[in-house]
Amino acid sequence: MKTVPDKMCTKKNLAATIIAAVFLSSCTPSEKTDYKKGLSEMEKKHFSEALTHFDKTMQRAPDSPTALEAARRGTIIASYETHDFKRALKYEQFLLLKSPSTAERYHAQKRKAQIYFENLQDYETAVGELSKLYAETEDMVEKAMVQIQMARCEFQLGRFPQSESDARNAISSMPPQGSETQELKDTLFSARILLGNILVAEKKFADAAKVYLDLQKQDPVKAAKENVGVSLAISYEEQGDYKSAIAALENLKSGGSTPEYIELRIRKLKERQKNQPGAKGAHK
Repeated sequence: MKTVPDKMCTKKNLAATIIAAVFLSSCTPSEKTDYKKGLSEMEKKHFSEALTHFDKTMQRAPDSPTALEAARRGTIIASYETHDFKRALKYEQFLLLKSPSTAERYHAQKRKAQIYFENLQDYETAVGELSKLYAETEDMVEKAMVQIQMARCEFQLGRFPQSESDARNAISSMPPQGSETQELKDTLFSARILLGNILVAEKKFADAAKVYLDLQKQDPVKAAKENVGVSLAISYEEQGDYKSAIAALENLKSGGSTPEYIELRIRKLKERQKNQPGAKGAHK
């Protein structure tokens, strides 16, 4: 008869299963152990050691929630504590590939572009990352913000026509004047300064002067802080319109933080004006 042996075998298997279950439930998975070590080192401000443990967490169980937490912690430490931006990119890329959250993936892409632009000053790569970001959002304001950053990258790369196109498209897609928030107003103001600078680089001095004049009318206080008047004077000077350039600088004398510089510029412009062909003495 095989009845008794079968029962004994069943009992042994059941006991083995119970023991295994108890053992597994009492053990901490290795990736969680590494993650906890990382947290401990982070609390001690041992940031390099913390990143090493977070890296191990991600390597051991890349598809686990713990690995995502490790990547989130890792990118903060690498960006703001150790300033290891190339390492921060690795964590952002991990979040891009592994996070189930659309919003988190979008922000990881945004931070990647920011790191390439601001921290690594790799403008060529930044343009590519910003292009991906631009394609991933339907929000018109967010698209405009991304396009402004693309214009800045193109400007740094010396691709002025593309930079001008991006800046103009971004500005035109912003909310109508009066409906934007203060943050958007500030962004729009800086975008217009950028456009003026691009036009100067393209030697479109008359167009640049119009942009700077509009900025002075829209927000005289902010324009003064950003030295828009000086940029306006340079635009006039490059056109040979010394009279307008001097007038632009004269307007800065009362509230200018560098009156000596302004006076020096005015004297030089008056000298150039006096030496123009057909000029008869110094023009008042």
